[in-house]
Amino acid sequence: MYTARHLSTIVLLACMICVWVPGMNTFGGCATYTDALERKVELDEVPQRVVSLVPSVTETIYALGAQAQLVGVTDFCTYPSAAQSKSSVGAYNSPSIEAIALLEPDLVIIAADMATPALLDTLLKLDIPVYTVYPRSIAATIAMLRNLGLLLGHAEEGETLAHQLERRVSQLRTEVGQEQSSTAPRVMISIMVEPLVIAGTDTLPGELLASAGGVNVAQKGSRYPMWNMETVLAQDPDIIIVSPHPGTSAPEDFFLRFSRLRAVQRGMVIPIHADWLQRPGPRVLKGLNALRDAILNAKSNIEEQGNAGRN
Repeated sequence: MYTARHLSTIVLLACMICVWVPGMNTFGGCATYTDALERKVELDEVPQRVVSLVPSVTETIYALGAQAQLVGVTDFCTYPSAAQSKSSVGAYNSPSIEAIALLEPDLVIIAADMATPALLDTLLKLDIPVYTVYPRSIAATIAMLRNLGLLLGHAEEGETLAHQLERRVSQLRTEVGQEQSSTAPRVMISIMVEPLVIAGTDTLPGELLASAGGVNVAQKGSRYPMWNMETVLAQDPDIIIVSPHPGTSAPEDFFLRFSRLRAVQRGMVIPIHADWLQRPGPRVLKGLNALRDAILNAKSNIEEQGNAGRN
């Protein structure tokens, strides 16, 4: 028979079990997470049936080695190719609630910019835990890699992914800080060409560019301003970055028609995979390295032409 002292000890132990220790891959009983919307998300155990409504999250889940826990994705979750064999719940911006419910998930991961009150309310009424992400910067992407590792019981793998990106960014920022700012190439990152949409400074591609040592020609205006060719010709960037898209497999051809552009004259219209620059996941490390290579090539090109002019 339990005494009052025994009962108080049992209650104390139960409370301790619900305290999650960072870095552990298993749950002692329950864990509470704070998501991008500052919501508290409580989970009794590591989720084993996850639906990802975010392409970058799907990619991260595979990079973590947690794909066995992934049961549903959207039509836009195209990387890695194995993700396309998972059950689809529809489009990124309009997933099917019925399709989600049929998968009986113990967690749905959603992007904050698509987490409408109606969608959240419906999922929560179905007693499905929802965790939101919103990685719009390098720091937020690094945090997401760590947080998803913790959330899915792959803390060590998440830390490895986060540290790789963190270390490279730090290394490049040190290198860039030691270079002469006057020699930094002026760069335009074209998100799409028809219409012509450019990445501004307050974007993930813009931040990657700054970390790699380039100067963004889109310093003013909205995050993703829409430009005309008169503006491009007036800015005349040293480098133009383009990203192939379905239906626009060679966007560099759009700019090659304008031979007045110095980027065209110097062969510095460079394609970089859109996902590497625009999808906040593990592959932004590739985008960062690709931008750095382009900038170093441009600097070398500019120096060679300067020397030739002096001779």
